[in-house]
Amino acid sequence: MNIRLSTLLVATVLSLWGCANIPPVDHSAHRASTETSTVSKGGMHAMGERMQKMKDQMARIKQSKDPAERQKLMEEHMKLMEEHMSGMDKMK
Repeated sequence: MNIRLSTLLVATVLSLWGCANIPPVDHSAHRASTETSTVSKGGMHAMGERMQKMKDQMARIKQSKDPAERQKLMEEHMKLMEEHMSGMDKMK
């Protein structure tokens, strides 16, 4: 047997043997935190609606030809984004 092949074989066997001795991960703490998450399915739906509203708002901004109207829409959009980001901070 070639020396390189035998070295590779020994290294592979030793690494697999080392992986076999790693204890399994306990996911019970993770499951508990997801069950008590502050974001409910209704909250996720509402978040999706807010995202869609912001996308629609950006589409109107891009379509606007009047600079004053565009500025007004952009200010509304920024205000909405700030409200949503402050709402996300509350979810922590």
